[in-house]
Amino acid sequence: MKLCVLFPGMGYHADKPLLYYSAKLALSRGYDVIPLNFRQVQKMMNCF
Repeated sequence: MKLCVLFPGMGYHADKPLLYYSAKLALSRGYDVIPLNFRQVQKMMNCF
């Protein structure tokens, strides 16, 4: 299994060109792509 995790920053989301085309390339090469968003990261950090 090949995995690509996208870590966008605040104000730059995974649907913006840099990360969008990176995800598209990873998918074309057989990677599973997981785009995170900042709210998900905040929720995960609050669990600890």
